[in-house]
Amino acid sequence: MPILDNYRMVNIQRSLFVYTYAKLVTIEGLVIDWEGSDSVNIEKENEYCMPRLMVPKPKYMHMTRPGSNTFGNLYDFLYNINIFVKRGSSTDFTRLYLLRDKVANYFTIQTEIDYKNYYDSSESPESLGTLFVHDIETDSPVPSSPSRIEEESPLYMWTLCPCLRVVLEYTKI
Repeated sequence: MPILDNYRMVNIQRSLFVYTYAKLVTIEGLVIDWEGSDSVNIEKENEYCMPRLMVPKPKYMHMTRPGSNTFGNLYDFLYNINIFVKRGSSTDFTRLYLLRDKVANYFTIQTEIDYKNYYDSSESPESLGTLFVHDIETDSPVPSSPSRIEEESPLYMWTLCPCLRVVLEYTKI
């Protein structure tokens, strides 16, 4: 049996990409280091975000609608967003907090994100449901520590890791 569209990881990843781009790039004007992309030279940027979809061991909860042949699994995964600000004479730790607030504003608990079928690469992908933020796994600065050569880290870093949930439905024949 082939993988159903609502179970395809490309649909989850692409739905998050579209949402993140619309909110963090288009609205907030932030620089994003996309996974596997060469579009950003982070060496030249003073601040940027690095989102990564992390799929831990799935937590499935099998659900059935009474009197129906529609079933579903509750699926949780993490969306780790690292925020970086270069240290310098014109930046301090406050800038990191400001960027954290901008990013966190779009990933609060109960935030809903359109979950669409991008597998077929159509111009107007059909809706498969909703991804929603149901918890924040991590929301904290990463302490800078001296490297092996006793130099201070050149970056301030914050990790924000919302836990997202989706109900993946299927019909049993």
